[in-house]
Amino acid sequence: MKHTKLILFALFPVLVFAMIASGKPSSGLTHITEVPESEPQLFVSTDHLSQPGNYIGSCAPPLSYTISGINLTSDVMIKPDTLFGNAEVSFSPDGGFSSCLSIPPVGGSLAATVIYVRNCPENTTAPEQTAVILNSGSGLLKTVTVSLIPVPGEAPGSILSDVFGFPGSEISVALTTENFSNISRAYYSIEFNHNVLSFNSVEFSGLLPPQVLSNLPPDLQPVQISDELSVLILDLDNDPGFYFSFPVNVPLLELRFSYISGSAPISFTGDCFFTNAWGLTPADEPYEDYYYNGSIAPAQPVFGFDPPQYVCLDTGIFTGCGPAVPFTFFATGIAGDVTFYCTDFMDEGEISLSPDGGFSGTLTLSPENGVIDTIVLYGRTCNPYSAVPVVMLNINTSGLSENYAICSSMQAGDAPVSSIGNIRAEPGETVNVPVFVSDYEYISFGYYSIEYDPEVLTYQGFVDYIPGWEPMGLHQTRGKSTWTVMIGYTSDNYITLPDSTKMFDLIFTYNSGYSDLTFTDCSFQKLYYLTPNDSPYEDFYHNGSVGPASHRISVNLMLESLFNPQTGLMLKARNQIGEMYPGDIADMVSVSLFESENSQALLYQNKNVELLTNGSCAVMLPFIPDSTQTYYLVINHRNSIETWSAVPLHFTGDSTIYNFTDAAGKAYGNNLKEVLPGTYAIYCGDPDQNGAIDSGDMTEIDNGSALYQTGYLPGDVNGDGLIDTTDFTLTENNSYQYIMTIRP
Repeated sequence: MKHTKLILFALFPVLVFAMIASGKPSSGLTHITEVPESEPQLFVSTDHLSQPGNYIGSCAPPLSYTISGINLTSDVMIKPDTLFGNAEVSFSPDGGFSSCLSIPPVGGSLAATVIYVRNCPENTTAPEQTAVILNSGSGLLKTVTVSLIPVPGEAPGSILSDVFGFPGSEISVALTTENFSNISRAYYSIEFNHNVLSFNSVEFSGLLPPQVLSNLPPDLQPVQISDELSVLILDLDNDPGFYFSFPVNVPLLELRFSYISGSAPISFTGDCFFTNAWGLTPADEPYEDYYYNGSIAPAQPVFGFDPPQYVCLDTGIFTGCGPAVPFTFFATGIAGDVTFYCTDFMDEGEISLSPDGGFSGTLTLSPENGVIDTIVLYGRTCNPYSAVPVVMLNINTSGLSENYAICSSMQAGDAPVSSIGNIRAEPGETVNVPVFVSDYEYISFGYYSIEYDPEVLTYQGFVDYIPGWEPMGLHQTRGKSTWTVMIGYTSDNYITLPDSTKMFDLIFTYNSGYSDLTFTDCSFQKLYYLTPNDSPYEDFYHNGSVGPASHRISVNLMLESLFNPQTGLMLKARNQIGEMYPGDIADMVSVSLFESENSQALLYQNKNVELLTNGSCAVMLPFIPDSTQTYYLVINHRNSIETWSAVPLHFTGDSTIYNFTDAAGKAYGNNLKEVLPGTYAIYCGDPDQNGAIDSGDMTEIDNGSALYQTGYLPGDVNGDGLIDTTDFTLTENNSYQYIMTIRP
């Protein structure tokens, strides 16, 4: 016999009602229906959800219920019934809503699960909007209804405009709305004084639904209710089942009147009301919070500017007429034309409707119905005599007169960019050193002071100069000579030159050595005594130099592979028959220069530099390095580690000396070997030149030794002309110390 359990006693009245309905007799005893334990059961926490609110074409906030079950044999499906309303379901209140959810039972059971449902009515205006959620599975069905109960809400705000007019002119009074949403009927009763205004017509917005307009009387006319007042009824009624919404701050309609004279209110009467999409009447009390009255009054002449009183434009320097300065003007209540004219009170000026032309001393504007809408005008000062030229505009209309100031605040801008040439010469040669300028505009006064070394250069003269320039003298200061030149004009004159113009040449006799030509204490003044910006100084004054046609780099270095500690000198590299190079040449090295800002950028390289036994070598650069830049000095040798100078070097004058032998710190990363107290050499043992002394180098030496190789070979580390165990030992010792190239 199957085990059974009793249904909750709370279901007892339902069971009794069911038996009565079935026609079965009821005895004095109540029979409790037993449900077999194995039968599937599905439970929902409620069969009805409801909430108030007006929703059309959007979804209401989600509501929730709980579903659970036992003895289930299939997934539980949760989906809205498409025949009743429109709803969506989700496991989360924050998203993921869809038309169907599926929950698989675990071991035949469904733990209590929260289901979120939101009602999304689609263009329905039924008094109650209801959707049905079907919860089904294992042959069971539970329904949950979800109802939206519309509420009256608040009436839209309605606003009649305040207008001004001239007697005899036509005026328009706009009726605009706020919060006008889901309205099926709007009933307006508008009162006006027919002795002040004569009704002409109503202009409806093109956004109104056609059925609203078709329901209006063909000829809308006001009804006179007293000797002064008339009332116009506007019943904007949609067809049954329809509703409409209207944008904010867009006129719903405009009332057209002929303005007679005087002042009067234009008012909503107390008979106005609305009906929303569900046939409910929105609240509109207190009345004055929903209906804002308008008025009509005679136009008063008013005009103004933006910015008020005056407008000033920061400009560059100009001559003649300055750039157009924009400002705005508006006027209302104007009975006649508005005339602008430039007064002679201050500087001359002109005005126009366009920044590109049409300027003159006067300008006339004609109003429309007494109004000039905000308009942009352009004024400019002409023939200025100061750094801030001002012109006064006089505006005269309708008995009103006002002055308005327009000014151009001229800005000096930047100073010219001046550059001195870099000249290379032989001793005794006469050289012309040019000075070039760019951005040289409106200069009325200038002063150059150029410093040089009198031991290197002897000043001879000043030629090829721009008219107006002349030297002002020669001064000695602390062993340096300073040559000065000055230009001067009155403030009404100026010089403007094309970019890269040569201002003048300085003539020197070049003695020897190297000398910078350096700008010091320079300054300019532009037209109208304006001082241009020249900071930072080095951005505006680019120094030059005179020096030898080439530059000598002298280097002292020792190679560990050839160093002889008994003599403190290097041995000479040999080949299979004797010394490889003649005289005091120990071996060949490579000397290179790399830019300090980019250590991959090679400026110069000589791969065949003679290294003498005393450690000296030298190269002659075929150019003078930029004295404002720095460069790393780099040494390479056929079987030694590439070695960089400790710091980037300045190459000034006609020669540079660098010593790698007197301190480990002379190499970048202290990458030198002490071979005698106080004497340092470049590490050996890198015949494959991969930048590291390692097993690859030892393998190359070991293979050469096994073949008894002789000659001037990379594997012959000690340079004796034979690859043998001595070369291997030197390399192996350095490999144990993990010696490798160290570079920036």
